[in-house]
Amino acid sequence: MKSYNQVNFKGSLGRDARINNAGSRRVANFSVATEYNIKKNDGSFVNETTWLNVCAWQGYGICDLDELKKGVKVCGNGRLRTRKYTDNSGEEHEITEVVVDSLDIISDTPQESAQKPARMESYQSGKGNYHSNDEDVF
Repeated sequence: MKSYNQVNFKGSLGRDARINNAGSRRVANFSVATEYNIKKNDGSFVNETTWLNVCAWQGYGICDLDELKKGVKVCGNGRLRTRKYTDNSGEEHEITEVVVDSLDIISDTPQESAQKPARMESYQSGKGNYHSNDEDVF
């Protein structure tokens, strides 16, 4: 039997991305809030938020990492990965994250709307992916 590991998501960044250089490539780490409505026994709905840890390597199919700011809506797909790391105090941690294969910005925060023409030029020049509305792009 063939197996696969695929994650599709759409949500809002919970904080600005932390961007680091890893050799000749840049990598961004950030969290994305996704929402899901659950129907309760009484017929009412409750909103459940799930936070995803996301890792994005700059490259083909990935938006401009510098635009990954708190509140920006993104959609993407990739695979789940669990890894261990050691923090500054020497304590070891384990984290499960989505390593994205593609990532698109689907809307702006209000503060960034004034910069949209510059970002559209960036997209048209091939420097990143950008969608001006909140359409599903899966």
